[in-house]
Amino acid sequence: MKLCQDCRKWRQMYPNFVVHHHAIYQYNTAFKDWLYRYKFEGDYNLRQTFSPQVKQVLRKYRGFTIVPLPLSSERQKERGFNQGEEIIKATGSFYENLLIRKHHNRPQASAKRQERLKLKQPYSVAPNAIICGRKILLVDDVYTTGRTIYHGVELLYAHGAKSVATFTLAR
Repeated sequence: MKLCQDCRKWRQMYPNFVVHHHAIYQYNTAFKDWLYRYKFEGDYNLRQTFSPQVKQVLRKYRGFTIVPLPLSSERQKERGFNQGEEIIKATGSFYENLLIRKHHNRPQASAKRQERLKLKQPYSVAPNAIICGRKILLVDDVYTTGRTIYHGVELLYAHGAKSVATFTLAR
């Protein structure tokens, strides 16, 4: 299997674990427009746009605990919803919030690639979360640099996850 440049860089940074990422769509102008309406204009009903496709992908991860990446409490209040969590809910799939966001950063969309890559670990494990020995599917809306996803992956493995896969709508 040939790895993209991004994946090769992440493998160099994290040689002790392999992450299998699945994205349904390519991040392009049409997806960017959809995402802007959904996340930043608060068009909550758009969460159902890709439900059949997402549900089909989630079926491939039987035995995995589905975990959305969390937002900071400030961002959650600002948007009124966690975009990744709502995409999962729209499929009727069970999920668990095993991670919490420790601190609030400015929106990733406004940061340059190098700024995103330098961000410090924003997550911690939720109180009473059981991670050790579990297979986890980490879910977010979009993969841009991979920094957010890999922060989550790193933390889950550090707390004993058996394996971690990742899923986003677009990359």
